[in-house]
Order: sequence, then C-alpha cells, then structure tokens
Amino acid sequence: MSFQRGPYGGGVNIAFPPVTPMVRQLLWALGIAFAIQVLLEETGFGAIVAWLALRPAYVFPFVWQLVTYALLHGGLTHLLFNMLGLWMFGGDVERLLGSRAFLRYCLVCVVGGALAHVVLGLLVQGPSPAVIGASGGVLGVVLAFALLFPHRQIFLFPLPVPLRARTVAILFAAIDLYGAIRANPIQGGGIAHSAHLGGMLAGYLYLKGFIRPGGWLSGFKRRFGSRRDGFRVIDGDRRDIFHRTRHFASGSETVLTR
Repeated sequence: MSFQRGPYGGGVNIAFPPVTPMVRQLLWALGIAFAIQVLLEETGFGAIVAWLALRPAYVFPFVWQLVTYALLHGGLTHLLFNMLGLWMFGGDVERLLGSRAFLRYCLVCVVGGALAHVVLGLLVQGPSPAVIGASGGVLGVVLAFALLFPHRQIFLFPLPVPLRARTVAILFAAIDLYGAIRANPIQGGGIAHSAHLGGMLAGYLYLKGFIRPGGWLSGFKRRFGSRRDGFRVIDGDRRDIFHRTRHFASGSETVLTR
C-alpha cells in the first residue's frame, strides 16, 4: 500500500496498487506454473522440475534455466511474497514503461539475476545449489519503482511508519548485500542473495541505458556516443493500452502516454 500527501499539506490519499494487464498476466503465469510444479512433484515427475531450476554447473547448454527458474517456487509462502511484490510495485512501472517494455524489463532482471548466480557459482569453490523463484525479477521491479517514483511513500508491514520508495529499494539491497557477505554468497540461509542483487543491478543498467534490446554494445554507444539533435521515437504497439506515441524533441508536439 502506498500513499501520497495532498497539495499544501491537505491530507493523505491512500491507494492500493493498480492491477495492470501485464502484471495480471504475470501473476496468472506464476500461479499456473506453481500448480504445474506441485502436480509434477506429487506424481513422481520431480526430475522435470529439477531441470527447470537454475544450476550453475549445468546452465550451459541448458540455457532455458536462465528463465525457467523464475517460474518455480519453494512453497506457497515463497510464491505469495513474490506475487505481492509484483502487485505492489509492478502496476505503476508498467504504466510508464508500457506492457511489452515492462515484460522485457522483467525478463532482463530475471536473466541478470541468473547470470550473477551462475558467475559466482562457477567462481566459488564447491557445489552451488539450484535456485528457484522470481525474486530477482521482483526486486528489479522494486528498483524500477524506486527510480521512477523515488519519493512515493510506502507502508511495509510490520513497520508502523511509511518509507520512501528509494529507501525501500536501498533497504532491500542492503539486506541482500549483508546476507551475501555474512553467509555463503551463492545461497546463504536458503536465500540466493546473488540472484537478488544481480536482478537489481541488471534493472539499473537497463533503465540507465547500458542494456538495450539491440545488445550491450548499442547500449554503451547510446550512453557514451555522440548525441545528435532531432527526434527520438518512443513508440509502443497500438495493441498496448499503455503505449507511448512519438515525442518530437525539436518540435512543439509532445504526446506522452495514453
């Protein structure tokens, strides 16, 4: 739950997060995937689930694990917490990015968290356990919310006072960093801190322009390359209800979101 103070100190407006189209589809996808996971495990096909989890030693050539691990969860509580985080922070982010861009962003965070876990798993001596859960992607969404709405105030149970979105993101990152340093950096206390931090880092690099659909090199060129005047097209699919139309930097026409 979040709230905003009214203008000129005119009270407090409390609002529940919106359930936007892509957030709704992702919530359904996580729920259905968990139901299938439980069905497979209860009917003796748990080996299929095991090969969908992220295992650093086997991720190549089984590259699908970089994504499929996010569809699995360690229990109903694990699933519900991730769904709660996606619902709380995802709607407003989708409204600004657009539905397709929001899905792409979530995939970037999921893969980024997986790669961080794989790299550390290959560097650290000893066997690294399998990782499951969408927490890396959800924490990437939390980071995006904090960057887009840094001063939005949020109630987090059981804290009795609201926190700014930026503070919440820093708090989550600090908890995972502390857990990674104090415990096993791969999976300390049953939590894959490296995947959480990797998801947040990937999300930050994506939003800051270092990662783009065209690849890493194009992202760095956009970030540090020559800047040309003219217009920039930020355009979504017409079927996307949150699509953005063209924004002409050199003209007077500025049309933002629908």
